[in-house]
Formats: sequence, structure tokens, C-alpha cells
Amino acid sequence: MSGNPSSSRYFVRLPSLLFPLLLLGAGAPARGGVEVAVPGSASGPVEILPLGEVVPGMKVVAYSVFQGTEIEPVAGTVQGVARNYLGPERHIIMVMFEGERIRHTGIAHGMSGSPVFARGRLVGAVSLALGPFQKDPLAGVTPIEYMVADTGTGAFGVPEGGRSTSLFAPGASGVAGRAGGTWPAGTVAGGRGGSVAGEAAMLRPLYAPLATSGLDLEVLAWFTTQLSWPGPVTLPPAGARSHQHEASPAASTSGTAVVRSSEAGDALQPGSPVSAVLIYGDATLAATGTVTWRNGDDILAFGHPFMQRGPLAIPMATAEIVATVADQTYPYKLANPGALVGTITRDQVTGVAGRVGPVPEMLPVRIVVRRGPGRTSDFSYRVANVPELTPTLLQLLLANSLRKQWNYAGESTYVVTARLRMQGGLEVPVRQAYTVTSRVAGGASLLDLVRDVAEPFSLLYRNPFRDARFESVDIEIDAGEDLRLYRIEGLHADRLRVRPGAVVTARIDLVGYREGRVHRTVVVSIPASLRAGKVRLQVVDARAAERAAAPGGRVPPDRAESLEQLVEILTRSRRGDRCYLQLLAPSPGVVVQNRRLTALPESVKSVLEASVSDPGSLDEAVVWEEELAFDGVVSGSRDVVISLLPPL
Repeated sequence: MSGNPSSSRYFVRLPSLLFPLLLLGAGAPARGGVEVAVPGSASGPVEILPLGEVVPGMKVVAYSVFQGTEIEPVAGTVQGVARNYLGPERHIIMVMFEGERIRHTGIAHGMSGSPVFARGRLVGAVSLALGPFQKDPLAGVTPIEYMVADTGTGAFGVPEGGRSTSLFAPGASGVAGRAGGTWPAGTVAGGRGGSVAGEAAMLRPLYAPLATSGLDLEVLAWFTTQLSWPGPVTLPPAGARSHQHEASPAASTSGTAVVRSSEAGDALQPGSPVSAVLIYGDATLAATGTVTWRNGDDILAFGHPFMQRGPLAIPMATAEIVATVADQTYPYKLANPGALVGTITRDQVTGVAGRVGPVPEMLPVRIVVRRGPGRTSDFSYRVANVPELTPTLLQLLLANSLRKQWNYAGESTYVVTARLRMQGGLEVPVRQAYTVTSRVAGGASLLDLVRDVAEPFSLLYRNPFRDARFESVDIEIDAGEDLRLYRIEGLHADRLRVRPGAVVTARIDLVGYREGRVHRTVVVSIPASLRAGKVRLQVVDARAAERAAAPGGRVPPDRAESLEQLVEILTRSRRGDRCYLQLLAPSPGVVVQNRRLTALPESVKSVLEASVSDPGSLDEAVVWEEELAFDGVVSGSRDVVISLLPPL
């Protein structure tokens, strides 16, 4: 491990679409705790104001939360319509908001989805803003017609195309918006075709804040550095209220839970904060926006995409706003995710759809770190099931659990035991050892450990055969504060000319870090079936033995032809706290369908290589192997050649 883990090449980048969560909406505070009545929020449908009726100078009111859970109104004036801004025939309404608070904070990240009304009818959701250093709180509003059409027209009673003046009832909750990149050039045009503002190229995509708790700052820095993440990842201030353990059904050990509480699910109303939850439990990671509309248990939110994945199922939670941070370059809401209350079901360009009720299944992850008697940390997490993201979140949690120790030592020896359990009885055990140090050759980095443990999970989770539904991931780490590292220095055989059936005594020489030389002696039986000629005796570390090109090495996972074969390949892994003494003999062969066929006549080998797509070629085969265990990590390799004499 180098002294600067953030430079490691082993971390997987988080999917880029996760973070360009365009945000925004705005508000002016209600005073004296006066309850704000959002039009039509009690029950029943709300009337849509069609985009064709939006004109410059029209007065509007947006609703959002600036602190706590109190919804506040913000007045504004329509400036015009940015034509074709989201694409062909997809326009954005430009609104200048007014009031002391919104002028102070600006259009803040986290306000995305804030509903905008005009004449008592719903116009759309705040979703875009100018920046940085904008002097005026000018925001882009996604027309509600687009959100309705993109997230499910049938549920909202709006015909295809979204043009309707009829009442509608929101049927699904979702987040929609524009992902990263630069905004297209264009002109902000008035509702009747007149130019009212500058070029749309001055608008830029903004990023939604990711609210976290329980995550180590340095671990977050590693990931955000890899992402070149331009905005803050927010952490609640000390003493801030957290709801993450309040809804016991959702936080239980069961994979699926239902929360139907007037205090929890009913709190999601137009203008209130809502979170898309990625990690829950002893740490949280969630993106927070604003509810645009709700009808019954169905909601619309965000006004822009979350990850733009279409149908999905990730947990939806209530939230509270700790504060709205006024920053000239990146104003944002500092949020605490609350109780899990439902599912985000659809994720489109113009919004997300969700439903209060059942919480989708999350992956249980338990990580135990032991540093000796009485020094054990036990972490329990739940992770959202998102194919592009879940393996990376597992890496984040593993790195976090190691760093989240009061007595964490950058240089240590780690023995890792993991069990990846899937439905149907399939299980992959993982056991590896690492000496994390930058002082000597052969040392690993903490990110090597994280990558290696997460790799089999990632291969299984993203396999091309069928959905590998995981029941649980359990990882146990025994950490020693001393460096236990052994380097293979030599291999000697007492005889180099023998006949088949004889025995050879081999001596392996190793050098322990600050421990001097270590010797191991092994008796090697030469199979009587071998022919006269040359054989090779070698001792190798686990990584060398596992190389796909090595005799007896692991078959590359991409050669698997079923999930069961992939599990078999991953289960054969060798361990880093072992060395492997192998006897190799000439044995032409090929790898076919995850099987090594050795000792083939050259004619048969040629036929198989010609008839099998992408075969592996073998020149030697392991005819005998023994593993030797150590109390630390072994590295290096050595070999000797032994001549086999003809039988007497």
C-alpha cells in the first residue's frame, strides 16, 4: 500500500449518472410557524396548467423546505420558455424567484422537484439553475406534463403527449432531470416566441448533494477523488437528529419491509424533502430532492433523473433539512434521511416516480473487524440493489469499516474471511491474507484488500446468465498490528536425477520481515506413471498459482458458461497466507468449458483448438501439489528442474 491510497488504481468509479442529479427549487420562509397550504395537497386531483398557457410575466409560487420539515412558499415570475432545452419539443420554463431568503441562498441543490403553481394549477417542478456566482435566483422548471408522460401516462390520466387541461392524479413517484455534460446552445424564448433572456448555454447542470452519516471522511475523499466530484458530500453536524433506526420494520433483518405510518409515509407531501436511499444502517448514503406531487400513495419528485435507469426499485425515505447552506459556488441543502417509507419505482429524464408502502429488498451486509481480545467492531448495513452501483457500494463499506476504528493502523496484517450467500443454496467462500505496508516489496494496499474481496461479488452480481439474488454478505477481518510478510528466497531438492516412483526431499527457504530466515521441508513423491524426461518442481505464492496462464491456475471467470460454473471457478481461489509446492510435467492440453484436458495427443489437441471457440492452451500440467500455511502473507516463486531417468 502506498502512503496515499487515493492514488490507487483499484477503486471502481461510481457510475457517472448517479451524481449529476440536477437539483433545485426555491422558497421564501413562512413566518411564525404558520402552516402553508399547498394547492390541492389534501386529497384528490390537481389541475395542470398546460405549457401552452405559460406566458412571460405570469406570477407563480413554488413550495419547498429550507429547514426542518416546514414547507414554505416562494413567489416568482415567469421569464419565458427555453425551447427544445431538454431535447426536441422538450422545453424548460424559466422563472425568476423573489424574496429575501431565496436571494440569499440562491437556487440550492436539493430543491429539485419543488412544485410550482400558477393560478392554482400545477405548472411543473424546479430542476435547473444558473451558476456559479449568479446574481439572480433564476431557475429552470420542468413542465409537469413531461413528468406525467414520462413516468406513466395511464396513472395520471393524461393522454400521450402530455397536452391536457383536465384534472389528473399522480400515479407514480420518480426523479427526472438532465445528467452531466454541457448545456446545448439556444435562446430563452418567451411563451409567445419573443426572446427574453440570454443564451441557454449559460445554464449548467448542477449536482445534488449526497447526504451521509457514519462514513469516514478519508474514505469519502478516496471515492470523490476518483470521481472528480465537484460538489460536497454532506455530513450532518454533531448532534443532528437522525431517523435511520426509527422505523423498526424497515430497519429489521428481513429483506422486505412495509411501513404504513401516518407519521412517516404521510409526511411526504408536495414541497417536502424526499430521499433516494443507497445505504442504510450503521452508515447512510442518500440523495435528497423534493416531492412535486402526491395522490394517495403515489408521488412524483425531482423534476430530473436520479440515474436515468427507467424502471428500478430502491428505497424511498422521508427527510429533514438541517439547513440550507448559502454558497456562491454550490448552495445546497444539508439533509438527514429519515424513515424508509416506500419505493422509487421509475427514473426518467424528467422525473422519478415512487410509491409509499413496501420497501424494496436491500442487501444485508455485515462486516466484523477484530483487533484482538475485547477489540471487536461489528457493523451492519443494508445496500440498495442497483446493478451498476451495488458492488462499488460494497467496496465503500468495506473500506469504511476498516477505517472506522479508533485504533486503526495503516500498516497491519489482515486475514479476511467472506461468505457470499445467494438464493438457491449457492455460496462462494473467500479467504485471503494481506500485509498492508509500503515499506517492503510484496506489501499490499488497503485498496488491494477491498478490491479482491469485492471482485467475486461484482462478478456474480453482474453475471450474464441470470439474476444472482444475494441473501447476505458476511465479511470477517482479523487484523494484527504487526507486519507478517514472508518472501520465497530459494528451493532446493536433495536429488535432481531420479526415476519415476522415487521420492525427493525439497527445502523451501523464506525470509520473514524482521524475523530472519525460515525453512520448510517437504517430501515429494514422483508419480510412477510419468515418462522419462524433464519435470519441474516449483514453489509459488497464491497470486502466481492463480494466474490463468499458469499450469493449475484459475480458469478466467469470463470462460464460465453458467452461474454454477462461475461459482465453481470463484470457489477454487488460493490463499495469500499459503505457498504452493507443485510438480509439473509436460502434458499438452486445452481448456474447454471450464475444464482442463491434459495429456492429450498432439493430434487431439489440434482438433480441439480448431473446433472450440477461444480455447486455452496448456503445455504443462500439475501432477502433484501441496500447500504450506504461514501466519503471514507469502510472496515470490522459485523452481528447479528434475531429470527423470528411464525405468530399470
